[in-house]
Amino acid sequence: MAAWILAGMALGFFEQVHLFKGTLKNSLARALKLPRSFYGMTIAHTGMAFLIVGIIGSSLWRVEKIQVMHLGETVKVSGYDVTLKGVENDLKGPNFTFSRATFIVESGGKHIVDMYPEKKLYKMPPQSTTHAAIRTTLLGDLYVVLADADNKGGYITRIYYDPFVIWIFIGAAFFAGGGMVSL
Repeated sequence: MAAWILAGMALGFFEQVHLFKGTLKNSLARALKLPRSFYGMTIAHTGMAFLIVGIIGSSLWRVEKIQVMHLGETVKVSGYDVTLKGVENDLKGPNFTFSRATFIVESGGKHIVDMYPEKKLYKMPPQSTTHAAIRTTLLGDLYVVLADADNKGGYITRIYYDPFVIWIFIGAAFFAGGGMVSL
């Protein structure tokens, strides 16, 4: 569907400027005379293509791994090797205590990034929260979450890979850009 929208936009543009039907100079002159609303529509529809790819990619190809990890263990997720290197417990915040884990992320033996998810316990009212470490790229987002200790030296962890999530936001930016150009 995204390819169909992009192809339709490209063919519509080519038809409007008579590309390949005359000289390149004439096509460029016609392109400069097109109304802003045409360009705004084209930009906004391109945004729709990005949005569709983002939604479908993040829905269909999401990978989720939930496991108990011990220090030094590695989990493979969508081409990434995620290793639990350490956990610092009983760290103090202004009104909470927290644990912070260190995960090393590699791909193909090459170091990519260090990630530091946290689990916080607030004093008033007593409530625990988790703060995921997130690595965003054009191709997908990697989330690492530290949950509870299992009292056997391990930690429950959640690792997610959501492809094309950023494309949803790129699509929204194209929508806004198309509207601004039209105005």
